[in-house]
Amino acid sequence: MSRNKLWLRLRGDLPPSEELTQILDTTPTTDRRRGSPIRGTGEAQRADVWSVELIRRDHWSRNRPDDDALAQAVMKLQRMAPGLTSLDRERCQAELYLSSIREEEQGGFAVPAELVAAAALANLPLSVSILVLLSTDDENGQEE
Repeated sequence: MSRNKLWLRLRGDLPPSEELTQILDTTPTTDRRRGSPIRGTGEAQRADVWSVELIRRDHWSRNRPDDDALAQAVMKLQRMAPGLTSLDRERCQAELYLSSIREEEQGGFAVPAELVAAAALANLPLSVSILVLLSTDDENGQEE
């Protein structure tokens, strides 16, 4: 099985959170600012990161996301598109970020056309991160 998560992610030298919330008409899921401590590392955040979760993992565990989750994500992206295109892309990287956790050796996922179209409307590239978690089997098919 694979579990996928999709969100809008902004990185770089970002406007204040309140301004982004107003421009994009949504509140962030994550808002980390440059210089703030990174939990558990003792290091400081190197750039601002502001993200909005669009599709949760439990709504995208098959080849494509659940229809309701997809429709909501597309509507949210379409609503945010004018604000996203108004951001200074020299100072702010904006992307649609897809994280996949795979527990099988083969397989894939589909990014629905309506999601691609909504991302294009906001001039968002799609970034994909794939983490593969496989169990190790011995010669007799027994897990080590």
